[in-house]
Amino acid sequence: MTFGVPGDFRSEDESRDSFFGTLAAGLRYVRGRPALLVTVITAYVVALTSIPYFVLLPGMVIDVFGRDAFELGAITSASSVGAIAVTVWAAAVVHRPVAWQLFLGTSFLFGLVVIAFGLAPNFPIALVIIVLLGAVEMGYISFVLGLGMAYSHRRYDGRVQALIVSSFSFLGFVSLPIGALADAIGVRGALIAEGAAGAALIVLVVLYSRRIGAAEDARVPADEERIRALAADGTE
Repeated sequence: MTFGVPGDFRSEDESRDSFFGTLAAGLRYVRGRPALLVTVITAYVVALTSIPYFVLLPGMVIDVFGRDAFELGAITSASSVGAIAVTVWAAAVVHRPVAWQLFLGTSFLFGLVVIAFGLAPNFPIALVIIVLLGAVEMGYISFVLGLGMAYSHRRYDGRVQALIVSSFSFLGFVSLPIGALADAIGVRGALIAEGAAGAALIVLVVLYSRRIGAAEDARVPADEERIRALAADGTE
Protein backbone atom coordinates (compact mmCIF):
# COMPACT_ATOMS: atom_id res chain seq x y z
CA MET A 1 0.00 0.00 0.00
CA THR A 2 2.83 2.41 0.74
CA PHE A 3 4.02 2.24 -2.89
CA GLY A 4 0.76 3.87 -3.95
CA VAL A 5 1.20 6.97 -1.81
CA PRO A 6 1.79 10.09 -3.96
CA GLY A 7 5.24 11.56 -3.64
CA ASP A 8 4.42 15.25 -4.01
CA PHE A 9 3.51 16.12 -0.41
CA ARG A 10 6.83 17.88 0.19
CA SER A 11 7.21 21.08 -1.77
CA GLU A 12 10.42 22.48 -3.16
CA ASP A 13 10.81 25.19 -0.54
CA GLU A 14 10.38 22.65 2.28
CA SER A 15 13.25 20.53 0.95
CA ARG A 16 15.64 23.49 0.67
CA ASP A 17 14.83 25.62 3.70
CA SER A 18 16.31 25.26 7.15
CA PHE A 19 14.14 24.84 10.23
CA PHE A 20 14.07 28.59 10.85
CA GLY A 21 13.45 29.28 7.18
CA THR A 22 10.49 26.93 7.23
CA LEU A 23 9.16 28.53 10.42
CA ALA A 24 9.56 32.01 8.95
CA ALA A 25 7.67 30.94 5.83
CA GLY A 26 4.84 29.61 7.97
CA LEU A 27 4.63 32.81 10.01
CA ARG A 28 4.71 34.88 6.84
CA TYR A 29 1.88 32.83 5.40
CA VAL A 30 -0.25 33.20 8.53
CA ARG A 31 0.42 36.94 8.62
CA GLY A 32 -0.70 37.21 5.01
CA ARG A 33 -4.04 35.52 5.65
CA PRO A 34 -6.18 37.57 8.08
CA ALA A 35 -8.47 34.62 8.85
CA LEU A 36 -5.52 32.43 9.84
CA LEU A 37 -3.88 35.24 11.81
CA VAL A 38 -7.02 35.74 13.90
CA THR A 39 -7.38 31.97 14.34
CA VAL A 40 -3.84 31.66 15.70
CA ILE A 41 -4.21 34.72 17.96
CA THR A 42 -7.47 33.33 19.34
CA ALA A 43 -5.77 30.00 20.04
CA TYR A 44 -3.24 31.67 22.32
CA VAL A 45 -5.80 33.95 23.99
CA VAL A 46 -8.06 31.05 24.93
CA ALA A 47 -5.15 28.82 25.97
CA LEU A 48 -3.88 31.47 28.37
CA THR A 49 -7.25 32.43 29.87
CA SER A 50 -10.28 30.14 29.63
CA ILE A 51 -8.83 26.65 29.12
CA PRO A 52 -6.79 26.59 32.37
CA TYR A 53 -10.03 26.44 34.38
CA PHE A 54 -9.25 22.75 34.90
CA VAL A 55 -6.36 23.75 37.19
CA LEU A 56 -8.93 24.94 39.73
CA LEU A 57 -11.35 22.02 39.43
CA PRO A 58 -9.97 20.15 42.49
CA GLY A 59 -10.07 23.30 44.59
CA MET A 60 -13.63 24.06 43.51
CA VAL A 61 -14.93 20.55 44.22
CA ILE A 62 -12.96 19.71 47.38
CA ASP A 63 -12.34 23.07 49.05
CA VAL A 64 -15.36 25.14 47.99
CA PHE A 65 -18.06 22.45 47.85
CA GLY A 66 -16.53 20.17 50.47
CA ARG A 67 -16.79 17.06 48.30
CA ASP A 68 -14.32 14.20 47.88
CA ALA A 69 -12.39 12.46 45.10
CA PHE A 70 -15.49 10.62 43.87
CA GLU A 71 -17.33 13.89 43.15
CA LEU A 72 -14.19 15.25 41.48
CA GLY A 73 -14.23 12.25 39.16
CA ALA A 74 -17.96 12.72 38.56
CA ILE A 75 -17.60 16.35 37.54
CA THR A 76 -14.72 15.50 35.23
CA SER A 77 -16.80 12.77 33.60
CA ALA A 78 -19.74 15.16 33.23
CA SER A 79 -17.60 17.54 31.19
CA SER A 80 -16.89 14.71 28.76
CA VAL A 81 -20.61 14.22 28.09
CA GLY A 82 -20.97 17.68 26.61
CA ALA A 83 -17.65 17.39 24.80
CA ILE A 84 -18.62 14.24 22.90
CA ALA A 85 -21.96 15.64 21.77
CA VAL A 86 -20.50 18.89 20.45
CA THR A 87 -17.57 17.26 18.66
CA VAL A 88 -19.94 15.49 16.26
CA TRP A 89 -21.84 18.72 15.58
CA ALA A 90 -18.69 20.82 15.08
CA ALA A 91 -17.25 18.32 12.62
CA ALA A 92 -20.41 18.65 10.53
CA VAL A 93 -20.34 22.46 10.29
CA VAL A 94 -16.64 23.35 10.34
CA HIS A 95 -16.48 23.66 6.54
CA ARG A 96 -19.63 25.77 6.24
CA PRO A 97 -19.55 29.59 5.91
CA VAL A 98 -21.12 29.98 9.35
CA ALA A 99 -18.13 28.26 10.98
CA TRP A 100 -16.22 31.54 11.30
CA GLN A 101 -18.95 33.18 13.40
CA LEU A 102 -19.40 29.99 15.41
CA PHE A 103 -15.67 29.87 16.12
CA LEU A 104 -15.53 33.42 17.49
CA GLY A 105 -18.82 32.98 19.32
CA THR A 106 -17.68 29.76 20.95
CA SER A 107 -14.39 31.36 21.99
CA PHE A 108 -16.30 34.22 23.66
CA LEU A 109 -18.88 31.90 25.25
CA PHE A 110 -16.07 29.82 26.72
CA GLY A 111 -15.08 32.69 28.99
CA LEU A 112 -18.67 33.35 30.04
CA VAL A 113 -19.25 29.71 31.01
CA VAL A 114 -16.04 29.71 33.07
CA ILE A 115 -17.47 32.71 34.94
CA ALA A 116 -20.75 30.85 35.46
CA PHE A 117 -18.87 27.86 36.83
CA GLY A 118 -17.06 30.11 39.29
CA LEU A 119 -20.42 31.51 40.43
CA ALA A 120 -22.09 28.10 40.86
CA PRO A 121 -23.70 28.15 44.34
CA ASN A 122 -23.54 24.40 44.94
CA PHE A 123 -22.22 21.14 43.54
CA PRO A 124 -25.36 19.99 41.65
CA ILE A 125 -25.53 23.26 39.72
CA ALA A 126 -21.79 23.12 39.08
CA LEU A 127 -22.31 19.62 37.68
CA VAL A 128 -24.81 20.98 35.16
CA ILE A 129 -22.58 23.91 34.20
CA ILE A 130 -19.56 21.66 33.69
CA VAL A 131 -21.48 19.75 31.00
CA LEU A 132 -21.92 23.02 29.12
CA LEU A 133 -18.31 23.96 29.84
CA GLY A 134 -17.05 20.70 28.36
CA ALA A 135 -19.24 21.23 25.31
CA VAL A 136 -17.98 24.77 24.73
CA GLU A 137 -14.37 23.74 25.26
CA MET A 138 -14.49 20.88 22.77
CA GLY A 139 -16.46 23.00 20.32
CA TYR A 140 -13.74 25.64 20.47
CA ILE A 141 -10.98 23.04 20.00
CA SER A 142 -12.79 21.48 17.04
CA PHE A 143 -13.24 24.85 15.36
CA VAL A 144 -9.73 26.20 15.96
CA LEU A 145 -8.09 23.04 14.58
CA GLY A 146 -10.61 22.56 11.77
CA LEU A 147 -10.48 26.16 10.57
CA GLY A 148 -6.71 26.16 10.82
CA MET A 149 -6.73 23.41 8.20
CA ALA A 150 -9.61 24.83 6.15
CA TYR A 151 -7.97 28.24 5.74
CA SER A 152 -4.45 27.02 4.95
CA HIS A 153 -3.01 25.65 1.75
CA ARG A 154 -1.88 22.03 2.04
CA ARG A 155 1.74 23.18 1.69
CA TYR A 156 1.40 25.02 5.00
CA ASP A 157 -0.94 22.67 6.86
CA GLY A 158 1.78 21.30 9.13
CA ARG A 159 3.22 24.68 10.02
CA VAL A 160 -0.17 26.24 10.73
CA GLN A 161 -1.26 23.30 12.88
CA ALA A 162 2.04 23.47 14.77
CA LEU A 163 1.45 27.15 15.55
CA ILE A 164 -2.06 26.42 16.83
CA VAL A 165 -1.26 23.28 18.81
CA SER A 166 1.79 24.90 20.42
CA SER A 167 -0.60 27.28 22.21
CA PHE A 168 -1.62 24.38 24.44
CA SER A 169 1.97 24.03 25.63
CA PHE A 170 1.52 27.28 27.56
CA LEU A 171 -1.07 25.67 29.84
CA GLY A 172 1.66 24.37 32.12
CA PHE A 173 3.26 27.79 32.43
CA VAL A 174 0.02 29.63 33.17
CA SER A 175 -1.01 27.12 35.85
CA LEU A 176 1.42 28.59 38.37
CA PRO A 177 0.12 32.19 38.28
CA ILE A 178 -3.47 30.91 38.28
CA GLY A 179 -2.74 28.89 41.42
CA ALA A 180 -1.16 31.94 43.02
CA LEU A 181 -4.21 34.01 42.08
CA ALA A 182 -6.51 31.43 43.67
CA ASP A 183 -4.48 31.60 46.88
CA ALA A 184 -4.82 35.37 46.87
CA ILE A 185 -8.50 35.86 45.99
CA GLY A 186 -10.00 32.39 46.30
CA VAL A 187 -10.88 29.69 43.80
CA ARG A 188 -14.16 31.32 42.79
CA GLY A 189 -12.50 34.67 42.25
CA ALA A 190 -9.75 33.14 40.15
CA LEU A 191 -12.27 31.34 37.92
CA ILE A 192 -14.27 34.52 37.45
CA ALA A 193 -11.09 36.46 36.64
CA GLU A 194 -10.03 33.80 34.11
CA GLY A 195 -13.35 33.82 32.33
CA ALA A 196 -13.67 37.61 32.34
CA ALA A 197 -10.18 38.01 30.90
CA GLY A 198 -10.90 35.43 28.22
CA ALA A 199 -14.21 36.98 27.17
CA ALA A 200 -12.82 40.53 27.18
CA LEU A 201 -9.79 39.61 25.09
CA ILE A 202 -11.95 37.78 22.57
CA VAL A 203 -14.01 40.96 22.15
CA LEU A 204 -10.77 42.76 21.27
CA VAL A 205 -9.84 39.98 18.86
CA VAL A 206 -13.24 40.26 17.15
CA LEU A 207 -12.79 44.03 16.75
CA TYR A 208 -9.32 43.47 15.32
CA SER A 209 -10.63 40.79 12.95
CA ARG A 210 -13.18 43.25 11.57
CA ARG A 211 -10.50 45.86 11.03
CA ILE A 212 -8.29 43.53 8.97
CA GLY A 213 -11.15 41.87 7.09
CA ALA A 214 -10.72 38.37 8.52
CA ALA A 215 -14.33 37.34 7.86
CA GLU A 216 -14.00 38.25 4.19
CA ASP A 217 -10.67 36.44 3.95
CA ALA A 218 -12.26 33.33 5.45
CA ARG A 219 -14.32 32.98 2.27
CA VAL A 220 -11.22 33.00 0.02
CA PRO A 221 -9.67 29.63 -0.85
CA ALA A 222 -5.98 29.10 -0.13
CA ASP A 223 -5.00 28.62 -3.76
CA GLU A 224 -1.60 28.34 -5.40
CA GLU A 225 -1.61 31.91 -6.73
CA ARG A 226 -1.99 33.25 -3.21
CA ILE A 227 0.92 31.11 -2.04
CA ARG A 228 3.17 32.44 -4.78
CA ALA A 229 2.23 36.04 -4.05
CA LEU A 230 3.02 35.64 -0.35
CA ALA A 231 6.29 33.87 -1.09
CA ALA A 232 7.33 36.62 -3.50
CA ASP A 233 6.43 39.27 -0.94
CA GLY A 234 8.69 37.60 1.61
CA THR A 235 11.72 37.72 -0.67
CA GLU A 236 11.55 41.43 -1.33
